[in-house]
Amino acid sequence: MKGSLKYGLFSWGFFTLLFLNAQSPTQNNTYNLDKVGYEKSSFQSMGHVPVFELKEGIIYEPVDLTGADIFKTTTGFTEVILPQNKEGYQWKSVAYGYLYRNSEIKSQKSEYLAFVIPDYLLQRTINKLDIWIDFNGDGNFSNDAKPHLKSIAADKWFLQLDSFGGGYDLQWFPVTLFKKFAQMNDTAMKDLIGPRQYLGSNYSIKANRKAVLYTCIGDSSERSHVGILDRDFNGSFLDESDLIILSEGDSIFNADNSLPLSKANRVPWKGRDYEFKVYKSGDGYQLNFRELGGSKNRISIGKKIPKVKIFLAPKSTKKVDLQRKLKRKRITKILNKKADIKLIYVWSAINSDFERDSSTLHHILRKHAQNPKFDAVLLNFGGSIRYITGYNSRFSLTVKQLIADSRTISKLNVQKMPHFIILDRKNRILYIGSNLQTIEDYINRAQ
Repeated sequence: MKGSLKYGLFSWGFFTLLFLNAQSPTQNNTYNLDKVGYEKSSFQSMGHVPVFELKEGIIYEPVDLTGADIFKTTTGFTEVILPQNKEGYQWKSVAYGYLYRNSEIKSQKSEYLAFVIPDYLLQRTINKLDIWIDFNGDGNFSNDAKPHLKSIAADKWFLQLDSFGGGYDLQWFPVTLFKKFAQMNDTAMKDLIGPRQYLGSNYSIKANRKAVLYTCIGDSSERSHVGILDRDFNGSFLDESDLIILSEGDSIFNADNSLPLSKANRVPWKGRDYEFKVYKSGDGYQLNFRELGGSKNRISIGKKIPKVKIFLAPKSTKKVDLQRKLKRKRITKILNKKADIKLIYVWSAINSDFERDSSTLHHILRKHAQNPKFDAVLLNFGGSIRYITGYNSRFSLTVKQLIADSRTISKLNVQKMPHFIILDRKNRILYIGSNLQTIEDYINRAQ
């Protein structure tokens, strides 16, 4: 039975895709979608899924963690029927929560799968996990098949929900690893839970969703992943709501880098345009793609870099220099016009990929600092002026440091960091991507 309870309540509540080396349309560009990847949104907030105690057979609607319903005065609830216990055994405690069933893309409201955890106190104590899911969404847990949890580690289980391997990695939320997050989260939840009885992070779940069927394209030096996001998580990958989705060699896919299957007839991907087709093949799916000509994207292989003006970082970290008004200058005027190979490297310090690649980048920049045929600029987004200005001295670099705002990022069509563009002497785009070895390859060709 559905209902609502009066209560004052706070609530929580491009697509430039990047490609590797161009592949000839005459090649057999058909691939089996035979791998299953994660959806990035499920890693937000540490994958934390709040769990509540079930009282009087009532589960309340999901908490809106965005605060969108801050002025909401009612909280929806459902009276539920629990699954039958074995041999009449009475559960001493029951908890409930919700798994994301639908990804949050372009502000679309998410759908959820309600679950209950019987004897949650005992299960948490002995580090076991047994759950029931209301797949039908009717509040009756007794008419749904018992979900199968497969142990994949000592304290982690996989909940498979389709025949292709889609589902969730589940575990009790590891409070000891995320103490500060758990403390802040539990404090915030006190003002948001309304009539719900929140059990705290120690009894909450960590869930990461696998819902992308994908394949790998390219070689080991530069690989991209192309797949389909089962947006409504129904085990079918050709629904109107499903998305073609890409990542640059990562099995965790960001829904920002996606578009509907119906619009996959022209996809800008690493400076070239491609047509993607996905179709059913036996019990699985296949992907076919071909390169298209006549790209309308301003940031495309062979085209000149757009006329973009960039902020120059101050000359030093002295107070008098830092207080001066920043000046903009066209990026092609900053780069050495006589260089055969020019690098525009866009980065952010708070980025795990940049942390991984920075030492290699620094080596390349120091190695070719005196090379007259090569020039480079580092374009930072999001860092403080003092940090950017002092970067060269910290790492013994002489490269030009620039500062990007959101307008610059938009004009350069940057969707992922780190990200770089290689230009030739005439400022035509040779390469778009993030494989650092490519920089050395182009420099060597110019020698």
